Amino acid sequence: MILPKFIKVIDTFTGANYEFVIEFGVFKNKTEDEYHAKSIKFKSKTLTMKVKDCNISEFEQVSDDLFFNKINVIENVMSFEFSMDAIKNLISISSVFVTDAKRDIIKFYTKKDEEANKYAIYAYDQTNGSYDYLLGYQKDGTETENDVPIYRHCFLTATGKNGEDNIIVTLPSNNKQKMRIETEDGTSYTVLSTVQQ
Repeated sequence: MILPKFIKVIDTFTGANYEFVIEFGVFKNKTEDEYHAKSIKFKSKTLTMKVKDCNISEFEQVSDDLFFNKINVIENVMSFEFSMDAIKNLISISSVFVTDAKRDIIKFYTKKDEEANKYAIYAYDQTNGSYDYLLGYQKDGTETENDVPIYRHCFLTATGKNGEDNIIVTLPSNNKQKMRIETEDGTSYTVLSTVQQ
């Protein structure tokens, strides 16, 4: 998330003689201390700039057991397949009326497409009401109506790393707690918590 700012700082010092200093913090995990970068300072004769990173100690490291047996578990699933073209279209469509890139919410909701005679998933601009976009059709699971509100930037970050492959999006059919995004080959999973309103 800080990469664009970091690049701008580097560009500012291009051609200058400067020092590059990395400040580390200690994260005490269960077995040994780990060192994590907290900030990077650029210092020339005329300018000093500091790029702060997140402090890793603010995050709990999640074990594989906890992730696969609790976080990644969705009961009463509804799974949908999205093409990367549909995601690229959603990125383009949703960027037109962005109010606050970090706060805008996409409501993903399901309903039966009477013409196709199957359940579909749509992306609706919950923040501005500016779009309502059909993303894909149900692949398997419970057929029912449900909706989950997700921060736009979280969804785009989670789906932006999948290259050109389709993804599988899974929602619970009986609650609004989370959304799972996985690659078609099942080698990568991202679980997003819904916006609590």
